Amino acid sequence: MVSKENISLGDAATHFLARLTPEEREASQPEVYRFVRWFGSERLISHLTPPEVANYAERLSLSDIDYVKRLELIRAFLA
Repeated sequence: MVSKENISLGDAATHFLARLTPEEREASQPEVYRFVRWFGSERLISHLTPPEVANYAERLSLSDIDYVKRLELIRAFLA
């Protein structure tokens, strides 16, 4: 079994989305995959730093008026 610290973002996204209801998955999948693409699907979750995630959130807020909802989806994924 792979520990949470040694799981890639791509694998984490797959596991996270599989646990959601179809409706939740439909709403979450685009944003979760956008986040994974931003950092790279092979990157380990344990290698993400708070400043990097904050930078992602800042860039998101500059380009999207609905960024709060998108950030909530990412927060749920990272939790």
